[in-house]
Amino acid sequence: MPIVLYETLQNLPLYLAENKYDISLDELIAGIHSPDVKEIFDAITGDYTISQEAYEEALNVDRPLMQQAYADLLRQSNVSGLIFPTSPLTACPIGDDETTMMNGKAVPTFNTYISRTDLGSNLGAPGISLPIGLSGGLPVGMLIEAAIGADDQLLALCRAIDPLLPTTPAPDLNKRA
Repeated sequence: MPIVLYETLQNLPLYLAENKYDISLDELIAGIHSPDVKEIFDAITGDYTISQEAYEEALNVDRPLMQQAYADLLRQSNVSGLIFPTSPLTACPIGDDETTMMNGKAVPTFNTYISRTDLGSNLGAPGISLPIGLSGGLPVGMLIEAAIGADDQLLALCRAIDPLLPTTPAPDLNKRA
């Protein structure tokens, strides 16, 4: 997370300026309505600012170790990638901003929903989520992650898999998880 948090604060203002959005980073943060996302931004712009040193250690020490562990897992398992549900839950009910229910237990909404996609994005492992149907009227996705640098192979695999998947109807907008 130090990499994501540090780079967000470095790159988001540049993105806003380059794309000529007439809003400052402070104004953008003030407009965040999701309490858990707002809490993260308040922390990284306040008491939990990521230092340059912590960022560089995460980028140059921790991340390479995680990348090597991921590569070792794939090699030892003799697989080219991993397939798993994109999210552990379908969309949460409106109002479940800080916590949502999973297996009868209240869990943090944001962390729960990014739990399956966070590692690959931090590793730089390519991943694609394909729609595989509905559960209770809400969409379900299958995440396919490949080895780092295997973007072309991942795209080829997804092109081969996609025609085999069922057509996913539009979600039922009246359904709630």
